[in-house]
Amino acid sequence: MAIIIKTEELVIPVTIGALKFQIDTSDTNIKLVRQKALKMGAKVKQIEKLAEADEEEAEQEIRMYLQESFDSLLEEGAFEQIYDQTPALNSLAKYFIQLVEGLDREINA
Repeated sequence: MAIIIKTEELVIPVTIGALKFQIDTSDTNIKLVRQKALKMGAKVKQIEKLAEADEEEAEQEIRMYLQESFDSLLEEGAFEQIYDQTPALNSLAKYFIQLVEGLDREINA
């Protein structure tokens, strides 16, 4: 008689349109993701204030924010791949919200 325990894969597959990515769910990486999420939340508040004063500058900040966010959660260059597929910052912001909500569900499942 033997006890066989299957090991879990420490990745969450992510598909955005035709693009495929993976998020590392090791303890170390999840800790980093949570730290990044806190910083990203603070950045959103800064962008909201900026949007009231200068819409064009706010758009540039949103682009940089989304680039940093996608690239740090998925992989370097992910933002450009996603933007090439869907060249609309408003849509990418929606994708990012879905990504964060999905990641939270998976981590806490």
